[in-house]
Amino acid sequence: MRCAEPRPFSANNVTPFIDVLPVLLIIFIITLPATTHEVAVDLPTGAGIDAEPIVHKLAIDRSGALS
Repeated sequence: MRCAEPRPFSANNVTPFIDVLPVLLIIFIITLPATTHEVAVDLPTGAGIDAEPIVHKLAIDRSGALS
């Protein structure tokens, strides 16, 4: 009598996936407070600037001199 040819095992092994899920859950729980942490920063409002802008004028005469 001849034995049947071995066939490939077609079922997925879910044990590694079950092992990885708690690790990922712990990583997400640890990193979540870091992403929601806020730092108070006092930013300038810009309301204190009342100076007139400085206008620069450049003139070139016929001889090519700049003034």
